[in-house]
Amino acid sequence: TIFEFDEPVFGVGGNWDLSLNGPGEGLRLFVDGQYVGQEIPNTYTGEFHGVVSDTPFTSTVLHPAYV
Repeated sequence: TIFEFDEPVFGVGGNWDLSLNGPGEGLRLFVDGQYVGQEIPNTYTGEFHGVVSDTPFTSTVLHPAYV
C-alpha cells in the first residue's frame, strides 16, 4: 500500500488490526523509498503505530514483513 502526500509531512500513523482476524502478517514501513527500521508486528489488534521524522517526506509504503 502506497500513501502519497501532496505536501511534505513529518509524520504518519494509524490504528492497525494485524491480528489473525485481520491480515495476519506484519508490515514494514518505508518512507520515500527507504526502509526506516519500523515494523508493525502482527500482534497489533487495533493499536496505534506511527513514525515521526526530522526530515519532511512525501510518501510511505507498507510492505508485508514476511515475503
